[in-house]
Parts: sequence; structure tokens; C-alpha cells
Amino acid sequence: MTDPLPPGETAWSIGRWAIQSFGTPTLEVAEARAREEMDELVEAIQLKSDSARVTSEAADVVIVLCHLAATLNIDLWEAVENKMIINRRRQWESRGDGTAQHKKDS
Repeated sequence: MTDPLPPGETAWSIGRWAIQSFGTPTLEVAEARAREEMDELVEAIQLKSDSARVTSEAADVVIVLCHLAATLNIDLWEAVENKMIINRRRQWESRGDGTAQHKKDS
């Protein structure tokens, strides 16, 4: 019988689980794995897969990033929060397609 998921997974708990389960990858291996998972997400989107598959592939991408963060001893959520502070202060130029680029001087 497997252990139930702890209540409220975090980037840290997921990263630690990945290291315990799979080991500590080199950065090159972690990058390749992240690309594989991102490619699977892109494929699911391009094939107009059902939302369950897209959701699962997106979750895989996040899990791989948590593994990378744990490998580098990075608090991923803290990094996201700090980056959002920067992003919220920037000025953005809409591309008109639901995406934007921050203006170079911001």
C-alpha cells in the first residue's frame, strides 16, 4: 500500500519526493527532462486533447521544475513570489494574442 499524499503539497515536498524517488540529476539531465515534459504538454495542446490530459501534462512540467529547484536548493515558490514583484512593477506591451512582452526600460 502506498502512503497517501500529504495534505497540501508544496514545491519543497514535491522536490524532496522527486529526489528521494529518482535521485539528484545533473543540470543537463534536468534540462532534458523538463524539455521532454514541456514537449508532451505542447503536443497535448496541439492535438486539442481533453482537459484532463493537458492538466496532467502541465502538472508534470511543474513536478519536473520542483525537482530541479530541489536539486539546486532553490525555494521555488519564493522565487516565483519575488519574480511576481518584479513583473507587477513592469510595464507590459500586449501582443494582442493573450501574451505580452515587458518593455525593455522597465
